[in-house]
Amino acid sequence: MSILTKWGVNWERDIGKSGLDWRVERETADFLYGFTRMIKPLRVLEIGTFEGTSAIAIGQAMKDNARGKLWTIDMKDYGQKKNISDQGLSDIVECLMGKAETALKLLDSGSLDFVFIDDGHAYEDAIRDLIISEILIRKFGYILGHDIFEVPDVNKAVNNFLSNKTGQYEKIIIASYAGLFILRKL
Repeated sequence: MSILTKWGVNWERDIGKSGLDWRVERETADFLYGFTRMIKPLRVLEIGTFEGTSAIAIGQAMKDNARGKLWTIDMKDYGQKKNISDQGLSDIVECLMGKAETALKLLDSGSLDFVFIDDGHAYEDAIRDLIISEILIRKFGYILGHDIFEVPDVNKAVNNFLSNKTGQYEKIIIASYAGLFILRKL
């Protein structure tokens, strides 16, 4: 059973009202929940909220950890604020509207425990999000991203980002349907 079902979220009915299929898979939501429970972060940023599936997973884990705050940002309103509110997570998850660069104005450099990237999937968008994440992430913090298998530009951006950063990051790829990458800043 997916953690989303456990929370009472009917995947097909409650999430997916936009008619677009840009959500993280159930298994990825479960992974994000478990990862968040495990590392117990205090400050997290999500770049690319869409309808809020991953924000709900991370936010619920933070609630279960009894600590932390998640800022999630998207350019458009896909109903994410309502979806997050419906799950009782508005006190933990703050929905921001705007470009990813907005996070640089709101959050301190080196202050985040992890960033989850699932925003624009063009090469330029992916590399921008990695650069923003690098500025905001603390030493030994994590940058996670979605669609490294599904979207060639995401894979290319991650590899190019790391190409001149030898010894600065550890990299793990998780072979899910769309693929996840995990970078740990050293």
